[in-house]
Amino acid sequence: MQHAQTAGRAALPDLHDEHPTKADRARQTTSELFGCDGQFFVVPGAFPNDLPDHIVYLDTVYAVLDNLGRHTVRDADQEHQVVGVPALDQATAIRNALTHIAARRRDHARRVHRNRTLRGREAAPPIRINYANHSWTVHVRCACAGIYDLRVHCEHLRDAAVWLNSAPGAWQLCPDSPRHVPGRGEITATGARGTAPVVVLAGPAGEPSTLALHDVAEIVPTLPDEPDQ
Repeated sequence: MQHAQTAGRAALPDLHDEHPTKADRARQTTSELFGCDGQFFVVPGAFPNDLPDHIVYLDTVYAVLDNLGRHTVRDADQEHQVVGVPALDQATAIRNALTHIAARRRDHARRVHRNRTLRGREAAPPIRINYANHSWTVHVRCACAGIYDLRVHCEHLRDAAVWLNSAPGAWQLCPDSPRHVPGRGEITATGARGTAPVVVLAGPAGEPSTLALHDVAEIVPTLPDEPDQ
């Protein structure tokens, strides 16, 4: 299935004669829902594909309607509002709608960025958690892009700990995440005490200790050893 990832000429989504996300018995045509001919299409929540991964929308269904040769796109899930500029052909009306949706979502992402910055927060939540290969991976300020099955963003490690405590399965830190816990040492392994996630640390002299992830205030890059004076 081709998804609408950009508003470019080669990015038209698949079209459906019936509302594609309704249960079989509740599916409707555009004639039943809007009173005129047309088709439905889905805009993915991740559209456009240049949105930051902490800005996520639900997949949304739209209808492109043919009203006496004038093609109009309307929201088919909520208030049935017109989206984008109507056109004389179906493809142009869809592209106009995709351009409008992309601009609106990018503007929202910019406002979120600005508001977080004004409040003294990082531009994006610093912690991401995804699920792959039967394991949770916690990404702390890493540069990983295109993370598969990204589930949640967190502001603090204690928030990540709460999530992991309620989610079954093993967990690990992303290899590109920092490992140094100020005042405690370097994280050498991850695990669990019951269902609560923990980290195993090596102290300054190599002594091992275990600390609940909930009690880790921060993980930072390891500082290089200072040269002898």
